[in-house]
Amino acid sequence: MNLVSNAIKYSDPSKPDSFVEIAPADGQSLSDDTCVIRVRDNGLGIADEDRPAIFERFVRAHAHMDAVLGVTGSGLGLAIAADCVRAMGGSIDCESVVGEGSTFYITLPLNTPRDSETDSPQGSS
Repeated sequence: MNLVSNAIKYSDPSKPDSFVEIAPADGQSLSDDTCVIRVRDNGLGIADEDRPAIFERFVRAHAHMDAVLGVTGSGLGLAIAADCVRAMGGSIDCESVVGEGSTFYITLPLNTPRDSETDSPQGSS
């Protein structure tokens, strides 16, 4: 939800046709045991120097544009999203070009360790 919200919030006001796309990332799966979800937009994009820190708490790549965009934030959204993805055994990554937009990739295991435990036979003697 945070990725979609950010994509909408940081859409580029100079572009007449903003979009947000949520789709499976074809060809991005690391194995048959994972799925990759892609969230892509044609918003403002994130500068190369800002990208390494975007999943840290209280970091906002576009805080300097709050007044122009009419947005506010705490800088916790991506950190919480990343923590949730990691808690599910996954990873999150971002590719972005300033002025063109951003693409976030969420890689999740198809089976969690808990699923594997419930699939194994119990009580075998």
